[in-house]
Amino acid sequence: MRVNIDRDIRLFVPKHYKFLLFGGNFLFSKRLYEIVKRNHSIKRTDFINEVPDLERIKSLLNHYNSDTFIITSEILLKIDDTGFYKLLDIIKNLSSTKFIFVSILKDLSISKYNIKSFSNRIKIVKDTLNYDKDLYYEFSSFITYVDSNIQENPLFNLNESFSPNNEVHLADDVIKDIIKSFNKLGKLTYNPKKTPSFDKIKNYALSQSKCSLNLIYRKNPNEIVKDNSVAYWRNNLGASLKSTIPTDIINSLDSIVPIPETGKYYAQGLASALDKPYIEAFYKQSEIGRSFDINNSAKRKQFITSKLGLIEDLVDSKTIGIVDEAIFTGSTLKVVSELLKHTQVNKVYFFIPSPPCISRCIYNLQPNRKMLCEDKSIDDLITYFNIDGIYFQSLDTFNNIITPAGFNPSCCFYEKNEYKRIYN
Repeated sequence: MRVNIDRDIRLFVPKHYKFLLFGGNFLFSKRLYEIVKRNHSIKRTDFINEVPDLERIKSLLNHYNSDTFIITSEILLKIDDTGFYKLLDIIKNLSSTKFIFVSILKDLSISKYNIKSFSNRIKIVKDTLNYDKDLYYEFSSFITYVDSNIQENPLFNLNESFSPNNEVHLADDVIKDIIKSFNKLGKLTYNPKKTPSFDKIKNYALSQSKCSLNLIYRKNPNEIVKDNSVAYWRNNLGASLKSTIPTDIINSLDSIVPIPETGKYYAQGLASALDKPYIEAFYKQSEIGRSFDINNSAKRKQFITSKLGLIEDLVDSKTIGIVDEAIFTGSTLKVVSELLKHTQVNKVYFFIPSPPCISRCIYNLQPNRKMLCEDKSIDDLITYFNIDGIYFQSLDTFNNIITPAGFNPSCCFYEKNEYKRIYN
């Protein structure tokens, strides 16, 4: 279902802002992190059981070279009194650091907690802020979906006492407004010019949660979906690629090589189906995150280049099939193809367990950027990557696998005339 909600997330944060988000494992905080990192520097530290002391937070700010510290009121539902007063101490003593407090006044999960205590804590934080350098931002309540346990999402836990007439917003719209306000000071309230109906917001968030992009990329491989792990479903998608690859190419392959970590389970499935060796010839040089949500193409390519390494003697004189979960902008596979230029590899094929991604996701699960397959034919892609062939999953096969897993075909995957031979 397509919902006419303003989804044009444009970031207005000045380039010099560098954020540290504390409590980044909460539902709204996760979505805030995902959207802000598309264009700007933001690091997050998750809240587990206790609040770090002032010196620890200062150390993290210094380590990440961050000048802005952010928390959301979600943390106030989780910390005990000792942790709360430690948090106040941090807020009071970050004299040279801008502090942003995002207050969710009617969190949909608040019925599980003491509402009066929660409201009192918000008031105390508001009174603690220095509005000459800090920003307090508040809104009523939200619905969203992020890469988390679906049971934690308030959307799926609405009880009978919650009325559609209560003020509730799509998190993406609120975050857009927050980001516009990051360079401001003082107390601000979210006042949308036009609030979509509760049903539209609910349907939009539900569409986000059921988008196949979550299964093929965002979810952790150990998460359970329809009684099976995400890794199991990805393995099946990889194995099903066998039917798209010509027999002569299968016979010529020496090994199947994944892109770490996104192509791992797909490549294992394909290697098993083809009875070919599975070889991890590429490796991550450091654990520095994922590139998908970086919006700027030059920065994303620079990030990937710094992240990937290649063990050359595993590919020298070999014909290899490289597997990654999808082609969006093609930045990762472009870096891979450039790394391979300096080896003695024989032939290179790309095997993609999803169909060509032709357009940006309308549900804002991808940053707003041009997709590589929008205007490139198969031959164009082969030339662009300087490889010997590329084979995508058929649209029918893809849908036949993700539908039993409980996901909907993504709007960004659809058939295009130039790709028809892939689907035959």
